[in-house]
This record gives sequence, structure tokens and C-alpha cells, in this order.
Amino acid sequence: MASVAEQYADNDNFLYDLVDITRQSIADHARMIYHRAVADFKSCDRQQFKKDSQKFLDLLLLQDTLLATRPEFRVGRWTEQAKSLGTTDDEKRMYEWNARVQITTWGNRYCADTGGLRDYAHKEWQGLLADFYYPRWKHYFEILQAELDGRLPMLPVGNSSTPKTDNPAMTIDWYAMEEPWTLDRTPYSATPEGDIVSLCKEITSHARR
Repeated sequence: MASVAEQYADNDNFLYDLVDITRQSIADHARMIYHRAVADFKSCDRQQFKKDSQKFLDLLLLQDTLLATRPEFRVGRWTEQAKSLGTTDDEKRMYEWNARVQITTWGNRYCADTGGLRDYAHKEWQGLLADFYYPRWKHYFEILQAELDGRLPMLPVGNSSTPKTDNPAMTIDWYAMEEPWTLDRTPYSATPEGDIVSLCKEITSHARR
């Protein structure tokens, strides 16, 4: 699609699909990089883990940049629509909070942690990726890197259903990281930015490297 994109640059439906398919391509590529990082960690290859975990983070930000080109993929569209329903500042604040928690923690700490509803409505949207998911992944990788570098005890990471209570990588207080974003009122724009065709071509080339 990227190779013929210039022929259909005036077709809005084509451009939407181009962004969506490129978004999925980045996500699929990042998943492979993530599994490489897991293998790096298990083999105690700290240098390669550093490279692969950074590449994963870079792809996440690349995806955020891509999604900025379409209003449908911007978190600002979601939050601005929610605020527009309010008739007072208190209502606008409440509606925006509800919109933010619905796509992240699904409510308060009890809902996120005890209820297990964190990320229930996971969205790959511009703004949400860079400001919400990126800091979480970065923090997680930093702890694993610290284990590989000998600054923290080297312990199995387990998985989300079998947490290791003595491992800092498995006992991160995610809600403490997430709640500030749900309460923040810094506005996100719903207006698209960037050239879709050139950006998708650049991303396609980047993903092949």
C-alpha cells in the first residue's frame, strides 16, 4: 500500500487504511523485538537487551508519530468529545476523567489492581502511547536492565499471572504511575498533523532495517 500511496493520496478511505495497516505492522514488528528482548534477558546478554529494549521503545514512539496523522487515532479526539458534553467546568472535568480512565485504569486503584481491569479498553492512540504506555515500558525495561547490570538482584520475571513478590520488576506500583495521567487536564489536540504518505514510506523502510 505504501508503494502505491501517492496514487491515492486524495482518497481519505485509502489513507485511513494505510495508517491502520502501518500501525499494525509496527505493532507486529515491536512484538518480535519484545520477544528478542525477553530472550536477551534470559540469556543475560545485557548489551543486546539494552539495544532491543530501546528499539522497542523507539518503535512505540514511531507508532505515536504515525497515529498523529489521523484524527481517529488521536486521544485528543476522545477527550475533547468527552469534555464537549459538559456544560460546567466540573462536568467537563468529570467527563474527561471518565474518558481517560475508561481507556487506561478503568476506574480507581481497586478497579485497576484488584478488579484486574487495567488496560481492558487498550487503545493504540497518539498521545496515549507516548505519555501513558511509553513511561510504563521504559520503567519496566530499566528495572530489568538494572538486574542485568548487577544493580538489582537477578531474579526470574515470571508473568502477569505468576508474579514474583521478591522481584522489583514484578512488584511495580503501576497505578501510582498511571493515576496522574488520568487526573491530568493538559489538553490533547484532535487536529491531525504530518504527511501520511511520506511518513508511512519512511516507517516501512525503517521497519525493514
